Amino acid sequence: FIIVRPRLSILFDYTRIFRYLNISKQNYSITMKTLVPLARRLTLNTDTSIPILGLGTWQSDPQVVQSVIQHAVHCGYRHFDCATMYKNEAAFGLAFNKVISDGLCKREDLFITSKLAPNDLFPEKINAAVVKTLCDLKLDYLDLYLIHWPHRIKHAPINDTDTSHVQPYGEVWMNDSWAILESIFNKGTLKAIGVSNFSIKKMEHLLANCVIRPTVNQVENHIYFQQPIMKKYLDSKGIVMQAYSPLGSPERSSAIPEDPIVLSDPVLKRIADTHNATPAQICISFLLRDSRVVLAKSVNPNRLRENYASLNIELTQQDMLDLTAVDKSYRLIRARFLKPYSTYKSFWDEDFEVSYAKSINLL
Repeated sequence: FIIVRPRLSILFDYTRIFRYLNISKQNYSITMKTLVPLARRLTLNTDTSIPILGLGTWQSDPQVVQSVIQHAVHCGYRHFDCATMYKNEAAFGLAFNKVISDGLCKREDLFITSKLAPNDLFPEKINAAVVKTLCDLKLDYLDLYLIHWPHRIKHAPINDTDTSHVQPYGEVWMNDSWAILESIFNKGTLKAIGVSNFSIKKMEHLLANCVIRPTVNQVENHIYFQQPIMKKYLDSKGIVMQAYSPLGSPERSSAIPEDPIVLSDPVLKRIADTHNATPAQICISFLLRDSRVVLAKSVNPNRLRENYASLNIELTQQDMLDLTAVDKSYRLIRARFLKPYSTYKSFWDEDFEVSYAKSINLL
């Protein structure tokens, strides 16, 4: 298994991107300025809507979840992104139940997501996995349910070098698994279904065989990894792009010394000072203004308020252009369990993405 620096060997010409999208600098500014006040929610291809800012729950200590959800609801959050892999859904279920029973919000006001773990990504296991998630979260339905990763885990690893437990993406078994999710969707238990960490190539495979199209693809997205090709692709398919790690995931365990620090970017800090905002707020605001659903994680009450206030920040035309230009095409989330793949490049199908970008004249 060869570890390679997780950086796409792509140099983007953003002038060409703006020209291809038929967006002038002036119109780009106007579009971005009007998005947040006019569209606090985006419409999914199921005709349901999703709040554009959500609270991420990865690494949230179950001991503090109750107070986190109370603070978040008071701030205005109604969108919560959960997952079986985070091992804290039972705590969030108790917290959701309490804010609803206390009258702080209604269930129909909340948008709650969960994700199918790789060890449950087998047709015969999916129904039970959904039932367990609903039980843990104390819900009758999920607003959105995602396939967390496009591979599956057959059993626990035998040792540190074992790779036999991970089964790489397979078009046949993925189609069979998606069909099960479609059947659960048709029963009303899942109001929307989607994917996470899917490359363009894997999206193409799924779209060619599905009956119900995925509503979102949740991917790593921040100013150093803006993924303009993925965004253009998803837009063309009517699929919403969800941004996880919008602040660069400073608490990630896979960090290496040469990784750039998103929140320390000098352009970002300059723009934050101009708006009397924090670098984190500008990171979030920048992504929101491009019709991306942003999932920002915090358990700190002050940061919860600050992050939510990002909805009210209006960046200028020059701010947007300057932040677009800092993109490094640098992936920070490495996922160490992808051992069957020779490189991260092969897992993310980067050669296919480059070919796609060239085909639409983005490179």
